[in-house]
Amino acid sequence: MMRIRRALVKDLDAINELTVEMHNDMGALVGIKFSMEELKEEMYEKEEDLENTYVAELDGKVVGYMSFSQRVEENEFFGKYYHLYHIAVKREFRGRGVAAKLFDTLQRRAKRENVNIVCGTLCLNKEALEFYKRMGFKPIMTTLIIDNLKRLKAPSKQA
Repeated sequence: MMRIRRALVKDLDAINELTVEMHNDMGALVGIKFSMEELKEEMYEKEEDLENTYVAELDGKVVGYMSFSQRVEENEFFGKYYHLYHIAVKREFRGRGVAAKLFDTLQRRAKRENVNIVCGTLCLNKEALEFYKRMGFKPIMTTLIIDNLKRLKAPSKQA
């Protein structure tokens, strides 16, 4: 049976493995393979990094995690909100409701505190976009780039 719980220091390696997998899955959508140096800022290193991080555990193994802002943020567009940073699920466990169970933890808290939830993903990440739509998110912003570094291999035409 799957259990959602707060992340612990003992989960750091599993969370970081999922972080690398998630970033490389997204990077592949635009032709990027990240180095560990490029992902250094994304790594979780100590207990303080794990505040508002939850894991999905199945048979004693971490199969997914979610992290969101450590405090409620506020701006003129979103009002008060939590920023959902990551929901990552091991490939072999995707499509089994793991992400939805993780997200439910944040959704219940946000409703209790009467705040919104904001997140972002790549426009080519169809799987994530479909998930977020099912969870009730509505698109409100788009990030655009002029790729002077010629780093991205994304198609010029969106499907």
